[in-house]
Amino acid sequence: MKIKVVVKGEGFTSPQGETVEIEIGTSIKELLIQLTEDEKFRKHLINTDTEELAIFQVALNRSFVRLNEEKIETGLKEGDEIIIISPFGGG
Repeated sequence: MKIKVVVKGEGFTSPQGETVEIEIGTSIKELLIQLTEDEKFRKHLINTDTEELAIFQVALNRSFVRLNEEKIETGLKEGDEIIIISPFGGG
């Protein structure tokens, strides 16, 4: 099945998002793990200096999901949209 993944962060080249093929019933957590294996997503999910999980927010269909909530285990369905938001600052 296909879902849309959008990354809001510096250096991501597809602001409209990319379609990602996943298995039916894949959870948000499983999707994030799968995305770490793809270099274009990995740099937004993993701190390359420490190889630890980076700081980011996740939204499912425009509703924020905390990574420590049960909702992270939610099975995704055809047409869902995941948004990954990297922190940014300025001044």
